[in-house]
Amino acid sequence: MEPTRVTMTKLIKPFQTDTRGIAFGGEIMAFIDIAASSAARRHCGVQSVTASVDAVHFVAPVKLGDLVVVKAMVNRVWKSSIEIGCKVESENMLTGERKYCCHAYLTFVAKGTTLPQAIPKTQQEIRRFNEADERRKNRIAKKSTEPDKILSLEYKEDGLPHTCANTFSQMVEIVFPEHCNSQQITFGCIFLQQWPYHEMDGSMCDCGSKQTLPIVSFDSFH
Repeated sequence: MEPTRVTMTKLIKPFQTDTRGIAFGGEIMAFIDIAASSAARRHCGVQSVTASVDAVHFVAPVKLGDLVVVKAMVNRVWKSSIEIGCKVESENMLTGERKYCCHAYLTFVAKGTTLPQAIPKTQQEIRRFNEADERRKNRIAKKSTEPDKILSLEYKEDGLPHTCANTFSQMVEIVFPEHCNSQQITFGCIFLQQWPYHEMDGSMCDCGSKQTLPIVSFDSFH
């Protein structure tokens, strides 16, 4: 709903890009998480945590020096959870050209309290309100039917097995106070921000070269 709208802008700097000057997907997802959590807190008035992120597909790359514009707004509120919709665009500040990058739906949860409801008023808000409930039903159905998955070190392509062992990447990070909210729970964006570095290492090993591959899609985060 309009009073919950948050617009966040971020300039893409060199340490946020790969060797070709394209922003890491994890950096963009971290921006999304921050903007969404701000919209959730503006509406709820209490601290909430990231519970899940739906699939994200990157339509256009964000480049070094671009301005990232993230718009976030509450779509629907349930008893203790809330869905936030986000839209991401990149802006070339020299030409003023804007490109659509991606959109995402995030679910936040606040425990121990009943959240205030959001009442849709415009036709667009009513549409988002109804669609949010369908997405929630799909998430619950997927979560209850999806079996536990175990990482396999082999895959098959054209009937021939290939080893994936040499693409395995591991990173260890200490959680510091600046990584946590007031409840001492790590921000979801911290995890999202680190993923591209693992994927970059793995993709470079698999390709057998120094060429980095940009993230084009992100399945889900729970």
